[in-house]
Amino acid sequence: LFGFSAVFAMRANGLFGRYFKKHLKLETMVKDIKWVAKGVKDDDAPAVFNAKKKLLDFFKSPLVASAITLTMVIVCVGALVKFINYGEKVETGISGREQKEFMGKTTFKWIELAKEGKALRAEVLWRDNRWIPLGAALGLDFAALPDWFEALPHPDVKILAEQILGKWDSAEGYAYPEDLVAGLKSPNLRVQYWSILIIRKLEHQKDKDALISELERFRDGGNKEHSDAAAQTLLGIRPKL
Repeated sequence: LFGFSAVFAMRANGLFGRYFKKHLKLETMVKDIKWVAKGVKDDDAPAVFNAKKKLLDFFKSPLVASAITLTMVIVCVGALVKFINYGEKVETGISGREQKEFMGKTTFKWIELAKEGKALRAEVLWRDNRWIPLGAALGLDFAALPDWFEALPHPDVKILAEQILGKWDSAEGYAYPEDLVAGLKSPNLRVQYWSILIIRKLEHQKDKDALISELERFRDGGNKEHSDAAAQTLLGIRPKL
């Protein structure tokens, strides 16, 4: 109640002063401030002209010009080096060869993730952004063939490795002879099997001919799967007479 009466009195005094301002001799505690515009500087004035001339002469001096040129060269070279080395370091895997990337990761990286159980499926922007199996999203990179051979015995990667190696016939590029020679000598039967089939993806006929004796050994061996694969490969690599 007392607060309301004080507010009412304050408002009443304010309104009284506003409407009867002409008839009241009111004093203010605020000092009058008079704003005075400063004179506009003329660019052609002698002081401004001399300052500009000194600055221009400073940048035209040989020492300053050389310093600016050297700085620009260093910046350009640094930008060029950064552009060339842009991106994270490429994972090369077992063979040490540069690998292709599938969805931003190399085969070596995908295999490492699969071993950790972190790469069961891949997200591909297709229609309504569906998830598809990783085996359907990855391709076979022959530079990474030793990595797939090494991953075949791993229980968490075996199925994925079989799916990817099954794409050997439609994969781009050519296999490396040293990878297949090592694969034929591997104690793992599945590595031997895929090595036998992928011999047909060698680029040069001389490399294929060098492995004919090995293929004949597998063809005449006791393992039916290896024997059939070797016979099929021999038919595909021998020159047609």
